[in-house]
Amino acid sequence: MRAIELAGLHAYSDQISVEAGERIAFHVSASIPYTVSLCRLGPDTTGPSQDEVLTTETCNEPVVQPIHPGSCIHVKNGIPAGKYPGLTFECWTKIWGLARWQTIFSQMDQAGTVDDSMGQDTGCGMGLFADPDGHIVLRWSEGILRSPKPVPLCQWMHVAATFNDGQVEIWLDGICAARSRAGSMLVLPGHPLRLGACGVQGRSDLFLEGDLAMPALYSAALTPAAIMDRVNRRALAPPDHPGLICYWPLNELRGSHIQAHGAPGYDGVLRNHGTRGINGPAFNPAEVPRYRDHALTGDGLHAGPDRAGVRFASDDLVDCGWSATHEFTVPAAARSGLYVGRFEFNWNGAPVRYDVTFVVKRARQRPAPRLLVLCATNSWMAYSASPFADTHAQPATWPRRCAGLPTSNPLVPTHCTYNYHRAGQPSYYVGVRMPRPNAAPYELYAPEDSGFAQWVRLERQLHVWLDRHGYEYDLVADIDLHRNPGLLQDYRAVIINGHSEYWSGPAYQGIEDYLGRGGHVIVLSGNSMYWRVSFNEDCTVMEQRKTRTPHDGQSDSDEEVTAPAGPHGEQYHSQDGQRGGCGDIRENRAPA
Repeated sequence: MRAIELAGLHAYSDQISVEAGERIAFHVSASIPYTVSLCRLGPDTTGPSQDEVLTTETCNEPVVQPIHPGSCIHVKNGIPAGKYPGLTFECWTKIWGLARWQTIFSQMDQAGTVDDSMGQDTGCGMGLFADPDGHIVLRWSEGILRSPKPVPLCQWMHVAATFNDGQVEIWLDGICAARSRAGSMLVLPGHPLRLGACGVQGRSDLFLEGDLAMPALYSAALTPAAIMDRVNRRALAPPDHPGLICYWPLNELRGSHIQAHGAPGYDGVLRNHGTRGINGPAFNPAEVPRYRDHALTGDGLHAGPDRAGVRFASDDLVDCGWSATHEFTVPAAARSGLYVGRFEFNWNGAPVRYDVTFVVKRARQRPAPRLLVLCATNSWMAYSASPFADTHAQPATWPRRCAGLPTSNPLVPTHCTYNYHRAGQPSYYVGVRMPRPNAAPYELYAPEDSGFAQWVRLERQLHVWLDRHGYEYDLVADIDLHRNPGLLQDYRAVIINGHSEYWSGPAYQGIEDYLGRGGHVIVLSGNSMYWRVSFNEDCTVMEQRKTRTPHDGQSDSDEEVTAPAGPHGEQYHSQDGQRGGCGDIRENRAPA
């Protein structure tokens, strides 16, 4: 995958919540020396002067760990190297935006730089692309063929590229859009096959900013009638042709394995998550009610053919994949509360602090107090725009509407649940193993000089008040309640605090069961329980789906108050199959 190096210091912890006595690791990319301390936040909510420092280490040999954003499907063993008299690749695709070259399908490796090499004959295989002007471009070892007109954006389109004894053609929605002559044999090297990306100097790049459904390969050129048959089937039925090599239904809803059907050896790996459970070419969103469940096809693990497909984005990233740089053991006797890994260094001649916030829970062998306080860590993640914000002196004032801070590199991801991917694709997933500088304990929220705060600084007002008045309490994160809804039964009262907007089904059910057994809940949160979230099996990726409906307005004033959203019909989560959106946690409880 393409590597992007980061200037300054960026870090995250391997867990957002840890029990006293357990280990926590910090994953750091740094271009300057620094010190790192393990600290318990003190009574001053405006600065670190009263924080308790537990231990400190010095790093004089920092390591820059790059990120590798961009989603694609990597098939290690592509079409065997050789010469082929005939070949067809066909699929459905929907391109969301244009900025640079992007790939629909490839078995090639660019020898030069990303932009320069696209105009050259490098003799390195074949690929089907969209150029920055929106033309579909077919490249192979002997030439380049381009469709005469740009394709429409945000619309499903059937694309086919055929080779037949020296005749090369591009077909769009069943019509031959471009034709050329070439040598009688297509020469393919033994490169990996990629869907949604191309090899550039051995790494995946030129990522597709769009959707892909039912891609298929054939060892012969499909006839016009066969191509039209595939158009008419709208990706609802698999190909049935004697020359079929393989096809990929792309109907998996979870995991990274992509199953190929046909000849063995073409299974792939989905890199950087992508988006599943999308509206396919035949999907009819008008059949999805606004307020009621819709009977989806599929078995829970696989989408039905009308929702099969993968949405790719050049900035997809839910896990930095960095090596652990520092590990600390939280003292077994540590009080439950908010702690940070604190990184201090000089940047541009000035001292800078970078805090990574996490929750420390009570050691399980210690008796529980009567009061539990819930940390709105799901909201920390949902609002985590600019995970790779340019190095700055904390505290910063974060812009409203999750516009984020300036980034350390123009190619780094900036999406969260409140803004789109780079080409306008909706953003449904947020990763735990990513930096969250917005959740540093002293950060502010716009407008400037208002003193207003969200996230950690807001929540700490209650923690400090409880400490000042002698109340004993435990702190847990949203993810703890999701994993173990029964933990509430150990407490006489529970406080929902801060901006506790994002709730999973199991967490909501835990509150209902707790109240049903006589428990007490104090809600000191604004906009509580508004959006439903779900998690993957190891709770490292949070999913939340905001979608527009046919009743949503489209005026400029609506855009000012409406959260960025995907198309109606995509409100069903890929991770649990349940309906998402707002106001429907009760009706769509995820399995515990």
